[in-house]
Amino acid sequence: MMVKRLISLCLALIILLTGICFFYNSNNITLMVKKTMLGNEDFENQDRAINAFIDAFNNEYPHISVKINYVNEYPAHLNETELILFGADEMLEYAPNDLKVLTDIVSTNNMPEKIANTGRLAIKSDKKDLYMLPFNYDRAVVYLDKEVFDFLGVDIPSVDWTYEDFKETAQNTTRRYFDYKEYKNILGVHLPIGKSYVWKYFYDNLGDEWHNDSFRVEFNTDKNLKVMEDVLGLCKKNGKCYSMTLKSSALFYAETAMAWVNACQPEYDDYRIISDEVSDSLVGRRAKQLAANGNLVLLPLPSVNGTNMSYSNTEFIKGIGISAYISHSKMENAVKLVQFAQTYKGNSALNSYYGGIPSNESLWGEEYWKKGCLQGENADNVLIGIENDKRDDYADILIKDEAIYEKNLRLRAISAGLLLQEFRETQRNIKNFEEIMNRMARYFNMTIKNSGIPDGFNRDIIAREES
Repeated sequence: MMVKRLISLCLALIILLTGICFFYNSNNITLMVKKTMLGNEDFENQDRAINAFIDAFNNEYPHISVKINYVNEYPAHLNETELILFGADEMLEYAPNDLKVLTDIVSTNNMPEKIANTGRLAIKSDKKDLYMLPFNYDRAVVYLDKEVFDFLGVDIPSVDWTYEDFKETAQNTTRRYFDYKEYKNILGVHLPIGKSYVWKYFYDNLGDEWHNDSFRVEFNTDKNLKVMEDVLGLCKKNGKCYSMTLKSSALFYAETAMAWVNACQPEYDDYRIISDEVSDSLVGRRAKQLAANGNLVLLPLPSVNGTNMSYSNTEFIKGIGISAYISHSKMENAVKLVQFAQTYKGNSALNSYYGGIPSNESLWGEEYWKKGCLQGENADNVLIGIENDKRDDYADILIKDEAIYEKNLRLRAISAGLLLQEFRETQRNIKNFEEIMNRMARYFNMTIKNSGIPDGFNRDIIAREES
């Protein structure tokens, strides 16, 4: 009898310990985060924000333990973590094989469809699958220097300005004047020609489709050439605006009145080829200082046919995804962490380091993200037309491609390399532009078909841009 009781007690103890271990394991999840490469001070700020996010989550869910795993580089596969905090670009590397589909798991009712689409691509699937839930957002806008407009006596355009209004404003703010002992220049607008969203804006809004249903690229239709001839009219020497295509000593003494930029990363333009003297004159480089002095005005990209359309800055946008290798017992808790990044407490903690526009529309009225360049009316203006945004990269022409991540990076490198390194060396006429865009289309189509560097392309340009 005593032996039976002892055996029963041992079995009960084993069952209890098994349950405790199962409960502990199912409530213990890991979040992988890539460590910033900007030095110890920046990492301290990153770590502070991540821990604030986890602490706030633990206040809501004290029974769930979250381990933070910082890595210098993302691994090839996600089999050693339950969750990953990463960018919209990195998402392409892991979807679909290493990421859970979140479409039916996480509600996006408070997220505009196009923002959700930064984490949703039909990769090897006939449906729009959501592989990460973005918690912040950034998009292309136009920044204006109010001081320059006041100096020239030119009115700031309204938020519903059109492309024709933009061209007129660029012309009106391009001046040459005498200041004491020297002439100075004010140039209407900086168009960062190496950024893909710039030329995509002109093709998408004013030209023809630049790729067909078979994802073959065609830049030089008659309508597209007409559009780019108009753009070249803005960019030519002694013309109405300042682009990286210009090479003139006058630029070293010029200010710019406007700049096309990404709202949250205005300083990231064609910085690779701009000297310090020129960069000091660009509105994007001075945006934070202008904002601090109340002289930065944000307008949406000019509307065309009554529609505002912009492009998401996929290099900036961050979100959280769930590893495809996660055990079933941990899935529920992982989903809770992904969802928590969409709440006020979770999103405000992450925003303290990562910044940006909250991806959750219900948080747009909160004040925590309205800082820096996005203060005051700028915070309202940055949202105009957000429902129409497209990705600023080439993922949409690489859907279902096994090498979508690598090819997307390569297409970016090809376009930036050609437009920056070759287009600026031309005489800035439509025939030269036609030749370059034909070459770019050929390199694009070769890359889409194959994963290697296209024959005839400068490999040094590829290596520099991809680095």
